[in-house]
Amino acid sequence: ELNDFKEEEGVIEIEIEEVKASKLSFLFNLANCCIGPAILSTESIIKSSGMILGILIFSFFTILSLYTFYLLTRATLLTKENSFFTLVKNSYGKYVKLMFQAFCCLSLGGVICSYMIIIGDLLPPLFVQWFGLDEDLWYMDPAFV
Repeated sequence: ELNDFKEEEGVIEIEIEEVKASKLSFLFNLANCCIGPAILSTESIIKSSGMILGILIFSFFTILSLYTFYLLTRATLLTKENSFFTLVKNSYGKYVKLMFQAFCCLSLGGVICSYMIIIGDLLPPLFVQWFGLDEDLWYMDPAFV
């Protein structure tokens, strides 16, 4: 949210107010970060590792994720911060906050790529089934979708 916009001698200054997240949005984002990757990775883990080793790997990373989220939740309760960005800034400084933001951008780029792969793999068969289209049409190719 932009609070103030100043232009002096060709230099533009923009002051940005830190926005606090609500506790409900905090919990929703935390659950989304935990559940989403778990659902998307389950099939791949079991397919590439086998049933027993896949379940062990999945369990290990589940426990690791839960512990990480426990530490994040505890840190936000101790510092009274509801935003991870301000938590990182207050804990480690502005340079680590910038690095954290860069990693978030890279992570979101990966999420976009994974959604594009899912759409390219799942939509053409659905269109064939729903609308009775021919699978060999050029616009049904996953590379096109």
